[in-house]
Formats: sequence, C-alpha cells, structure tokens
Amino acid sequence: MGIERVQPLRDHLISRGCNPDDYNVILDEEDNVATFLIYTLTGKLVGFQQYRPGREKNVAKARAIAGDKLDLRDLCYYTFMREKEFQIWGFDRFDWKRGPIYVVEGIFDAVKLHNAGYNAVAVFGNSPVWLPAFREAMPHELIAVCDWDEPKNPNATPAGLWLSYYTDRYMVCPPGKDPGDMTVQELEEFLQHVNK
Repeated sequence: MGIERVQPLRDHLISRGCNPDDYNVILDEEDNVATFLIYTLTGKLVGFQQYRPGREKNVAKARAIAGDKLDLRDLCYYTFMREKEFQIWGFDRFDWKRGPIYVVEGIFDAVKLHNAGYNAVAVFGNSPVWLPAFREAMPHELIAVCDWDEPKNPNATPAGLWLSYYTDRYMVCPPGKDPGDMTVQELEEFLQHVNK
C-alpha cells in the first residue's frame, strides 16, 4: 500500500496543527510514520497510535484493494492498546485548573481544541465504556464533541452520538466536519454557538 509523499512528515503534522515539539510523538521520517504514545493518568504507557499520512483510513476499502494481504498496520491509523486500560490521549497540553474537558474521538480533533486553548482528550472511538470511571476522576465537566456519522439504519442512533452516553453534556459537529477538519476560527464559532 504505497503512498505519494507530498511533504516531510514533520511539516505535514504542523500543517494539521500538530507541532511535534508540543506532544509526545515519535517521528519516523524514513517510513513516514508518526507514533503518538498513550499513557494513563498515573503515567503508565498503555499503547500508541501510528499515523501514516496519505494511507487509506477505511478498512473495507483497503481490504478490497489488498485482499488477504492487508496488514492493519499499513492503514492511515493503527492503534494498539492494552485491554481494560483508559485509552486517553491529550494530557501533553492540559491545564488541570481549567474546565471543561472536551472529549473527542481522534488525536487531530483534540489537537485542534488544544490550539484553540481548550482542554481536550481523544478516546480513539465513539464507545469508550471505561469513560464513566474517568469522568468520576476528573475535577471538571466532560463534554463530548460528537462527529455526525449518518446511521446505516434510519431508526438507529448515529454512531458519533454514542460518545455522548459517557459524558456530562455533548454537542454535535456539522455533517462532514469534525474538529480536526475545522479551522480554529470555525471551531471557536461552533463552541461559542453551542455553549450559549
């Protein structure tokens, strides 16, 4: 699953608002892989997420191309976690004196919120069953920023809203735009509108 590299990895991350100097990330410029380390609240390393720019995100599409030779580590995002651990990323730029804490699915969503001056954590999906225990340990309100994922079944709850089940409050992004896709100004306007 080759890719066309359009810019160095470090420059690519910065273009997405993620300055590697501000985060616990390992850059492999040769293989074009950024590895974000994931820790518990006590500082225990429990996993990582690898980001490969330009690679396919969707497993089904990648499987259609690669067939049985698909290695999930070749996808755009590959996450490894120890089971039954808090799977949270984003404490690198956290101010424990301020709240609320915004909860998002992905690293680049959290980065965008950090850049706008907010506390945010990424939980690597929309159904973190351990999040209520995390909520109990936090000194501030948790607000889910949910992606708008169109449900396959019109009677079903959109998958992006599942994240709201585990937080104190929630807000839903406009269709087709999650925080990582918004400019900082768009994100500010969205948060101000919703937080009125």
